Amino acid sequence: MNELRMYVERLFEGKMLTAENIELKEEIYGNLTARYEDYLAQGLSEAEALARTKASMTSIDDMLDEGADDAGAAATADATPAGTAAEMTQIPPVAPTQQMPAAAPGVQQAPTPPSYAAATPSQPVAQPRKKWPIVVGIVAGVLVLLALIAFGMSLLFVGATTGGTVQGQNQAQSSTGGNRSDDASITFDKDGLKLDDGKGSSVEIGSSGIHLESGEDEIYLDADGNLRIDGDIADELLTAVVNDPYSDVSPYAGATLSDASRVDELVRSLPMGEWVSQVDTTGNAGVLGIFYEAVPERYDGDSVDAALVYDVAAIMCAVSDVDEVQVRLSESDDPYDEEHYVFTRQMMEEMFGVTLNADLVSEDGWNTLKVKNMYRNDFIEHVVDRAEWD
Repeated sequence: MNELRMYVERLFEGKMLTAENIELKEEIYGNLTARYEDYLAQGLSEAEALARTKASMTSIDDMLDEGADDAGAAATADATPAGTAAEMTQIPPVAPTQQMPAAAPGVQQAPTPPSYAAATPSQPVAQPRKKWPIVVGIVAGVLVLLALIAFGMSLLFVGATTGGTVQGQNQAQSSTGGNRSDDASITFDKDGLKLDDGKGSSVEIGSSGIHLESGEDEIYLDADGNLRIDGDIADELLTAVVNDPYSDVSPYAGATLSDASRVDELVRSLPMGEWVSQVDTTGNAGVLGIFYEAVPERYDGDSVDAALVYDVAAIMCAVSDVDEVQVRLSESDDPYDEEHYVFTRQMMEEMFGVTLNADLVSEDGWNTLKVKNMYRNDFIEHVVDRAEWD
C-alpha cells in the first residue's frame, strides 16, 4: 500500500523526527494497513476501503499532544526526590556545641552567640542509569538506517529509469528521465551525510539532527509509468502541458504584439487555449490580456496552475515585446467568479532563472522550462502566488 504509506507520511509532515514519533508513525501505518485489509475482507472495493481507512485517521495532533503531556509528567516525576531525603543526599555532621562554664551564683550569664558548624557541600548519591533511553536510541538508529537504505535504493531506481516518457498526443521527457536523474547524489563531508534523489526529496543527517524534505508537489513519473503531481495521478490538462513540444511554439518565435492574428493563434494553440474567449493586444504597450472562460471544474487546481505558468512562459519566449500578461479566469461551476493574475516578464525570468526569448524555443530550452523548473518542488505554486492579484 504505497498510497497508504504516503498518507501516513503526510500526517507527520512538519513534525519532529524523534524516536517516539518514528515509533508512533510505524504503529499508525500498521494499524491503518490492518484496517484496510479488514475492509477488503468485508467486500469493499479498494478505493472505498482506502477512503474509509484514511477517514478513520485524519490528524495525529491529539496523539502527539497526549505524548507531550506524558513526557511532561515523566519529567516532573524524575525531578521529584524518590524515598526519603537520606536516600538522596548525605547530611554532613554538625559539630557539637561548645559547653560554657556555669555562671557563679548571683551573676547573670552573658548571652551566648550561636555556634555554626562549617558548611560542607552535600554529596548527591549516584543514581542508577536508566536503560530505556539506550534501548529507544538503538531502535531509532535501526529505523533510520533502514530508511537510508530504502532511500538509497530509490536513488538507484531513479538512475535505472532514465529516459521515461508520458504517452499522449506527443511524448515529452518526464522528471524521472534524462537530466533529472543526473541530479541524484549522495554527499558525505564534515557537515554530515546528505542523500538527494534529484526530484526535490532529500535526507540530511548532521550535528543539528535529521532533516527531511519531501518532493510531493513535483511532477514526475512513478514506477508504473503514471504521470503524477502532488502524489496524485495527473489529469489530461497536466498531461497536455508535459507533452506540449517546443516545435508547436517555434512557428511563432519572433512575433510581436502588433501582429495580433499570430499572437491570437499562438495563445489558442497552447494547453489552455481551448477556453480562451478573448485575446487583447490593444491595451497598454507591452501588455497582453487573456480571458479563459468556463474552465471545466473537473481539472485539478494544480493542473490549471501548471498550464497557466507554462502558457505564459511559452508566450513570453515567442513574443518578444510582451512585458506583462494579464489573465482573467473563470470556472464552469461559477462563471461569474473570476480570478485575476498578472505575470510580469521580470518576475517570470527571475523565477525561471533565464531570459525568456526565442533562443529558448528549443529542446534544451524546453528542458530548462519544464524539467529544471516547473517539475521542481513547489515551483508552480510560488509563481502563481506571486502573480495572483486581489
